[in-house]
Amino acid sequence: MCGGNNQSPINLLREGDPGFDYKIYESKDDAITKDYRNQKDATVAVLTDTTKVKLNTDVNTANTFTSQLASTVFGTGVTWDGLQFHMHAGSEHTVNGKRFDLEMHTVHVKDGESDTVDAGNGFVAAAMGLIFDVDDYDKSVTDDQVRIIDTFFDSMKWTETGSPVVDVVSYGAIMGMADFENRWVYKGSVTTPPCA
Repeated sequence: MCGGNNQSPINLLREGDPGFDYKIYESKDDAITKDYRNQKDATVAVLTDTTKVKLNTDVNTANTFTSQLASTVFGTGVTWDGLQFHMHAGSEHTVNGKRFDLEMHTVHVKDGESDTVDAGNGFVAAAMGLIFDVDDYDKSVTDDQVRIIDTFFDSMKWTETGSPVVDVVSYGAIMGMADFENRWVYKGSVTTPPCA
């Protein structure tokens, strides 16, 4: 299935870039909501190709987003629950051909599920990606937002070996800062074989 019509990752274009032909939806048409929490006693699994953190999934630590467009455009459920987030050193997606330092993906599944199952119309998961770069970043980021970003990365304890258990990973703070109303949304695939 790799290399098909919906293969992720892709090169994303900004409005005004040559070749930009994306459909633009108003944020009011989506009515997106999000509820992400900092992760307590989280294991930061430093693997050979990524760093991965399993999200707390009990009722009091919701890590969800809702999207009306998920239903109206893609024919899936409206609510998606986060299972884990992981990092890609060197962003998987490019923007106008440029690759960035790091990309974080949160893998979400159909509301109420604990694993990937058909969520409607062939979708098994929704991945939410955030791209980070030390030099080529959004210059409108405030000093307070820089502190949130720094605290998030410091909380991951990447300087420790193995899979440290971290008192608090400030995941909720970083996801709370993310601008969900200005984003790219597309039907894609998992980026590794079998590329479902």
